[in-house]
Amino acid sequence: MEPDSILGYQRELTFSNEKDSVALGWFIMHYANGGEYVWHNGGTGGYSSSMAVDSNHRNAVVLLTNVGGKNDALDSACAKLMEYLLAEKG
Repeated sequence: MEPDSILGYQRELTFSNEKDSVALGWFIMHYANGGEYVWHNGGTGGYSSSMAVDSNHRNAVVLLTNVGGKNDALDSACAKLMEYLLAEKG
């Protein structure tokens, strides 16, 4: 969560279109209020994961499961938890 030039570089916008914003290895997601956080997911051999980090508000969510092919459900839960954490900090 602390400022770090390498992590900051990895989170800088490298590509965007009408649908997506991408940094180096991270997707840039936007809160309903316009703020942003970085997110990525993954899965292999019966496992799924989703991780989001908002260093500006010092929030992070990491979801891990031993069930494969559940990325859509995890990604949705991750995004909802990030919105909830932001609202809690008000």
